Amino acid sequence: MQTRRHGGDPPGGRRGTGPRRRQPSWENVHAFLQVIEHGSFRSAALQLGLSINRLRQRVAKLEQQLGVTLLTRHVDGVRATAEGEQVLAAARSMEAAYFDLMRAKEIALPSGACVRRTCCGSKRMPPCS
Repeated sequence: MQTRRHGGDPPGGRRGTGPRRRQPSWENVHAFLQVIEHGSFRSAALQLGLSINRLRQRVAKLEQQLGVTLLTRHVDGVRATAEGEQVLAAARSMEAAYFDLMRAKEIALPSGACVRRTCCGSKRMPPCS
């Protein structure tokens, strides 16, 4: 009989599927981009306002989610691996799409516009100004 973990899943992941990989988060992709652009974890961590350890964790999580090694560490900084170069191209496209989305949001919603149309003035939310 197989023992179950607290969440009801067998050891090693979901029932019969092995370890489950989650989709990469934007925060982890952005962390990877910053490390590449700044050439080191230290410079990228300063730019992002994160500790070096937290930044390393984000990149390690992205590597785990994708199942590839993205960076090689050198005395003079970091470099993308061959797989990292491929992910880098996709990550830059993702970053461009993110900025396009933010620009579209700013154009569509003038400063101070209300986005709570269905619930403004309800008992749970105050009316829009």
